[in-house]
Amino acid sequence: MSSQQTDWRWCKKCQGLFFSGVSLGVCPAGGSHDPSGSINYKLTIVDGNEGDQRGWRWCKKCQGLFFSLNPTSGYCPTGGGHDYTGSVNYQHIPSEFNLQGTQRGWQWCNKCQGTFFDGNNTSGHCPTGGGHDYAGSIGYQLQIN
Repeated sequence: MSSQQTDWRWCKKCQGLFFSGVSLGVCPAGGSHDPSGSINYKLTIVDGNEGDQRGWRWCKKCQGLFFSLNPTSGYCPTGGGHDYTGSVNYQHIPSEFNLQGTQRGWQWCNKCQGTFFDGNNTSGHCPTGGGHDYAGSIGYQLQIN
């Protein structure tokens, strides 16, 4: 059984994906995330082990989406690891499927564990310093609301 959640946005400062339904969160580029120019994305919420790639969670501290199944909880721009207390389990759709109604060019950062857009010829701002690093990422597409 799955459902979908809207109000996910791209931040033009850090290139990251964050949930705007609560607040603008904390951006690793400074201040709050900036959704200006972003379209509205929707993520699929999954129960159990179904779906494409599960294990993606919302961080209640920065509002970002990060991969939670690695041994580390990544690095949050608020300091320390991401905190997914209260988060549901989301799935990401690998780019290989090329579905209509989606946007390709999304990546996983192996430094902070977050999701970021790599289609603007910039790697954005990673909370670990410098740009995001997608080495090892399979590439993803997000559903457009």
